[in-house]
Amino acid sequence: MPRTSYWRDAIADVLTPETPADTEQGRVRRRRRTREDVVQRICDAARQLFAERGYASTTTREIARLADVSETLLFRYYGDKA
Repeated sequence: MPRTSYWRDAIADVLTPETPADTEQGRVRRRRRTREDVVQRICDAARQLFAERGYASTTTREIARLADVSETLLFRYYGDKA
């Protein structure tokens, strides 16, 4: 198989929209989130957890997990929990 065919196929895989087979195999590609979307996700998750558990009992790790963002990203947007 010529090497150019390999690269052409690899590029086509990246540019091809997701198919059910991709999802079943765990290869889910996400679109890039906007800053506003990330902030909204974090705020919604924090509000929900604060209402359920209280401020003192909620960790930043739990907020990040519920918001589906990394804890590092949470700290990039907000310096700390306060």
